[in-house]
Amino acid sequence: MLKNNFWNSAIIFGLGFLLIRAISFLLLPIYTNALNPNELGFVFIFITFLAFMNSIYSFGMDSALLKYYHNEKNVFFTSLISIFIFAIPCNILIYVSSDWIELILFSNISIIENKIIIQKFWVFLAIIILTLDAISARIMTLIRILNLSYYYLIIAGLNIIVSLSLNLYFLYFINSPFKFDGVVYSLAIVSIVQCIGLMPIALYKINNWSFNTRLFKKMFYFAWPFFPATIFFIIIELCDRIMIEHFLSAHDVGLYGAGYKIGALMLMIVRGFNLSWQPYYLKIGEKLNDTTIKKFSSIGNVLLLILIFIGGIISSLWPYLITVKIGSFSIIGIDFVPGGQIIPYILISYIFYGLFILQMPSIYLKNKQNWAPLLWGAGAMINIMGNIILLPKMGYMGAAISTLLSYSIMSIILIYKNYSWLWIPYNFKLLCFAILISISRYYIINNWEYNFIIIISIYGIIMAALLYKSKNKLL
Repeated sequence: MLKNNFWNSAIIFGLGFLLIRAISFLLLPIYTNALNPNELGFVFIFITFLAFMNSIYSFGMDSALLKYYHNEKNVFFTSLISIFIFAIPCNILIYVSSDWIELILFSNISIIENKIIIQKFWVFLAIIILTLDAISARIMTLIRILNLSYYYLIIAGLNIIVSLSLNLYFLYFINSPFKFDGVVYSLAIVSIVQCIGLMPIALYKINNWSFNTRLFKKMFYFAWPFFPATIFFIIIELCDRIMIEHFLSAHDVGLYGAGYKIGALMLMIVRGFNLSWQPYYLKIGEKLNDTTIKKFSSIGNVLLLILIFIGGIISSLWPYLITVKIGSFSIIGIDFVPGGQIIPYILISYIFYGLFILQMPSIYLKNKQNWAPLLWGAGAMINIMGNIILLPKMGYMGAAISTLLSYSIMSIILIYKNYSWLWIPYNFKLLCFAILISISRYYIINNWEYNFIIIISIYGIIMAALLYKSKNKLL
């Protein structure tokens, strides 16, 4: 029953997360048909800035809330107030440093031929977005702990409807040459609506409106190693946009970002899975034994097979997917199609990230959180060095390869350490066979003229059989 509950919860939370993250995918045809590569490049750079600052505003305290919620009183209100301890100085810093930040982020603004004007309004909107998103993220963590999966799903649906509506309105119905402004306005309004939608559950669960200083110190001590780890994660995920602009151009950022969004469908699946996975292993890991390890192993086998299958399907479909048209809209505007070549590399990168997430129970259950920044730091360093070396030689393809190297090496290091910390065995024969089948399918489709639908169908049947066998044998 517990295993069934896990997968039921994982599917619902995963669906909600996919809806939220699918906004970036669903916005892709809106952006790529309304903006040129230069304009979209600067949108991606601004979103990169927000993502980086989000990690600073949270300071790893979401992980501390997960850790201590069931063992401490008044933990949620203390966690919620802690947001402002980090947000207020960050807001002041952004405001006083706005000229410098603008120079770094939008250094090549002159090449856009006056179609975008960066004004001080973005500073105030960025502060609003970051503060409200930090509050929303903390409440979302509470929803995960309480397993309120349907509430999460409702918020996700609200988020996607508002975001799509606002972007369509600002980019297509407002006759303005400054379309960057419309994107930023949309982000700010969505943050406000999402935070309002989450407030009822926050107010309902606060039963003590006092700030616990002792508990805050305890949570801070647990959380701080996750802060640099989160920073390093953002570096791996997003610094390539900044470096591509530096080494190449904003135009290349637009091409790379468009292709990356398709590959990042795999990231959405992995992070959606982690919404249930993390609370699950923290709960059952309190009594760590052979049965618990077997459950971890079983779940891991199933997830890895699913990721390999999905990666195989998308890697075959992407040349057709990005040229699909819905009316006058293409999923990716014709100017952005060259960016699709990075998609297979990004898909494989996130399969390794899924493996890394599956190996994370040891970090929490064995109190190895000090290793988190080391693991993510190694990945970030590899990513930065890879971009410096490969971008001048390979263009933005070098950034995709750097991302793959980062996640694969991080996974290998954690698996090696878990051999002594918390070994989670998988059915490697089954997984290797699935990988072999996926590679064979990819090679056949790309080198021989066989019926595409038949090959994909056979591949799907084989992978479904492997998943069925794994589920029956291990679950």
